[in-house]
Amino acid sequence: MSIGMLRGGVPRVFKAAITAVRKHDFPFICNYLKIRVRTNPCRMYFTEADATNDVNYVWIPVLTIDTPDGEWEGPVEARQVWLKSDDGTVTTNVELVVFQRRG
Repeated sequence: MSIGMLRGGVPRVFKAAITAVRKHDFPFICNYLKIRVRTNPCRMYFTEADATNDVNYVWIPVLTIDTPDGEWEGPVEARQVWLKSDDGTVTTNVELVVFQRRG
């Protein structure tokens, strides 16, 4: 990991109510991503093929006092992600923070 990676990036916040698979494009390549779920669990995919086939996803539980791990974060270089509520029938409220890489 280089020193530049430790500087973070410029944050951009997106909030959405999601049910079925929805592609979320970023206006830049991000270097770090954080997602928090407020109502129902969510699935996050990094490729369209995975979202279409409902495989290879990150499962994010609801953020509560009992489940403080109701978020996911990590270094990700991507221009888009696909989001879906856990079962695809109920709406989940998602907060997505992406950090634009510098340079």
